[in-house]
Amino acid sequence: MNITILLALSTVLFSTIIGLLGFWLKTVHKEMKQLLKELANCLHEMSNMVVGIQMQIDKGIEADIRENKKSIDDLFKRTNKQSNQISVLNQKNGINQ
Repeated sequence: MNITILLALSTVLFSTIIGLLGFWLKTVHKEMKQLLKELANCLHEMSNMVVGIQMQIDKGIEADIRENKKSIDDLFKRTNKQSNQISVLNQKNGINQ
């Protein structure tokens, strides 16, 4: 009789442990799934932010390039103007190049 009761109690205990383990795994799986979903969303947002930053950097570089080209063009114009002025002065003074 004692063995039957002991066997019944151990069966109930084992079933309870298996049930709790199953419930715990189900809960952990659900939480992990939610965390992975949130992580994927964060990574997507970060990717979008990186793309936006890269676009801003590219726009800044393009603006700098345009500004530098304009500065170079202005310097060439000034150099040509000054070269012409030097040539005119040399011709007035009778200096040949």
